[in-house]
Amino acid sequence: MSKILVDFSQTVVAAMSAMQRNMDFTRTNQDSKNMLKHITLNTLLALRKKHKGEMIICCDSKYYWRKKEFPWYKGHRKHAKKESSIEWDYFFEVLEEIKQELRDNFIYKVLEVESAEADDIIAVLCKYFDENELETVGLIEEPQSITIVSTDGDMGQLHKYK
Repeated sequence: MSKILVDFSQTVVAAMSAMQRNMDFTRTNQDSKNMLKHITLNTLLALRKKHKGEMIICCDSKYYWRKKEFPWYKGHRKHAKKESSIEWDYFFEVLEEIKQELRDNFIYKVLEVESAEADDIIAVLCKYFDENELETVGLIEEPQSITIVSTDGDMGQLHKYK
């Protein structure tokens, strides 16, 4: 069965960006939380229908190794967050809530590894599936197809796998 690897936070941020044009994402606006959940779940469902495979949701750890090694990593985002009308602390609380609801109530696999980002998880899974989970096509064993859902341009380097 083909695999669909979703960079969860990238997907949710994209959903929220579309929503933000019409609504402020703040703790006092309960509709924003419900709308983000709705958009996130609809996005995941649409991806699963479109790509037809086993969906694996890959999540960023709260604290990741790159930040420890390179303190300035993603430092430009702090300034952008201050300029935004979004309550980012609240957004991340809702993100954690959505992840837990996905674990508890849906068939999707949700992976979060301490100190890793979603793109780290996706890279490891691509290598693993390429080498270990092969399908027999005729007389030949070949890797399953993998779809990566992410806006991260670095994912292109994973095309080295079959």
